[in-house]
Amino acid sequence: LKEEGVSPDAFIWVHAQAEKDSVKRAEAARLGAWISLDGLNEDNIPDYIKMITGMKNENLLHKVLLSHDAGWYDPAKPGGGEVRGYTALFRELVPALLNNGFTREEVRLLLETNPVKAFEIKVRKNTNNESLKNFKQ
Repeated sequence: LKEEGVSPDAFIWVHAQAEKDSVKRAEAARLGAWISLDGLNEDNIPDYIKMITGMKNENLLHKVLLSHDAGWYDPAKPGGGEVRGYTALFRELVPALLNNGFTREEVRLLLETNPVKAFEIKVRKNTNNESLKNFKQ
């Protein structure tokens, strides 16, 4: 992206939850990348609360995206396997966020504002090459 003059906010780091080093996620977000925490389900809510809280503590909540991900369908199993519903975000995560000190405005940022900004169709030129100088390749 740097060599092509593209803004870092054109990049969405999908499955960023797989990176166990929260410093790396925060560093990428500070450079402008979107941090997508995918694969959310009923069993990993505490892990997601920890990751999202970490991003909030770094003042990077405005760079976080969330998703259930596809995940459940296995073509090797009859009918694709056991269906996993897409309800954990609303039934489990949102109440957990509110119970852990997140405001409704912060929840709205995660679920509405951030996706709109991340997926907006526009040209994303890098206007600040200085922000990428220290990027570790």
